[in-house]
Parts: sequence; structure tokens; C-alpha cells
Amino acid sequence: MTDPSKFPNDSHLIGDAAYPLSKQLMVPYTDNGHLTQRQKNYNLCLSSSRMVIERAIGLLKGRWRSLLHYLAMGSVERIPYHFVACCVLHNICLMKNDEMEAMILDNEVMFPELQVQNVEQNRGEAEAKKNFICATLRMRHV
Repeated sequence: MTDPSKFPNDSHLIGDAAYPLSKQLMVPYTDNGHLTQRQKNYNLCLSSSRMVIERAIGLLKGRWRSLLHYLAMGSVERIPYHFVACCVLHNICLMKNDEMEAMILDNEVMFPELQVQNVEQNRGEAEAKKNFICATLRMRHV
């Protein structure tokens, strides 16, 4: 997860508190009862973004059942193409008004094998990035 070509322009993934913080994976501040308003705002924004993403993935899994399980492919490199193809087909279905009942799946993890390596090595840089994002986010009603 530390390959810079996979995270251009200092981009990152967002995750929940189950994951360790890294430069490529932003997680919420631990709520120890002493969070600042900005830290609470950051956690709210992160959580809101995660809910949108989880709902979108849930809708994709509802329409394209092949995404529910490990993809039976001979090459890991093909998995992103399968996922993108499902997204494109899903958008075509939406444009053609091919509605489906909304299915929200019970927090099934799409890629449970995701592992974060060298977490401690870049912890300081990750904290600085997280704090910068926190300080520059527009304040919402928290």
C-alpha cells in the first residue's frame, strides 16, 4: 500500500478506526472525550464520506452479485477491470432507468485482504497529513 504510483498527488483511502493510520489511509481521531471541535468535524466528514462509499459499493454488490465474494480470476491484475466494468454497466442501467430495489449489505468488506505495511515508519508524516486535512476542512455543524 506504499506504492506512490497508486496514490498520485498525495491521494489516500479513507477507513474506519479498525485500520492503522498511514499516509495512504486516513482514519478518524480516537474519541477519548477530549477531541477539539475541528477533530470532531474531521471525524464527521470522514464518516459521512465512508457512508456514501459503502452505500455505493452496496448498490453495486446488489446488482452485480459477482462482487459479493472473492473474484475467481486467474490474475489479480484483472480484478480492477472487473470492478470498473461493473461500475460502467451499473451506470448504463441507471441511464436506461433499469431500477432495482436498494440492497444495503451488512458491512461486507469487499477487499478484506487489504494489509497496511510499514505503518510505524511513516506515522509522523501520516499524522501531519491528517492534522493538515483536519485544520483545513470547512467546519460543519458538529
